[in-house]
Amino acid sequence: MTDRQPIDLRFVGGLACLTLLYPVLAVLVNVLGGSPSGFAPVSSWLWLAIGVAWILIVWLAQVARPLATLVLAGLVGGVLTLLVVGVIQLTASGTAGVLDSPYGMLGLVALNTLGGTVCGLLAWALQSATGKPRR
Repeated sequence: MTDRQPIDLRFVGGLACLTLLYPVLAVLVNVLGGSPSGFAPVSSWLWLAIGVAWILIVWLAQVARPLATLVLAGLVGGVLTLLVVGVIQLTASGTAGVLDSPYGMLGLVALNTLGGTVCGLLAWALQSATGKPRR
């Protein structure tokens, strides 16, 4: 029998909700009359900020399984983002947009999961390097 602690789903849900900042900010830029090309640099910095927040939160909270937690947070965040973007596109333009493309949906979820994996590896390395006890 292994001595693995369960993944704390509260962390997964909370961290996944941070990914919703991206579609919310995109809607705000659109409503305020900004151009999508002007939003690109901001979105890159936003994704970086979300990744840094994920790493710091998991490290400071000493989550027992940082890699698994952040991979799952990335997966759940991708699905949440997909649903929010789909609802926004349906209500704003009347078309399904990203929901029309299976490759687009898969890509969105896969990239969020990949981001969670990278952040999880960094958080795990940070926890290992600092040698703090896990809870």
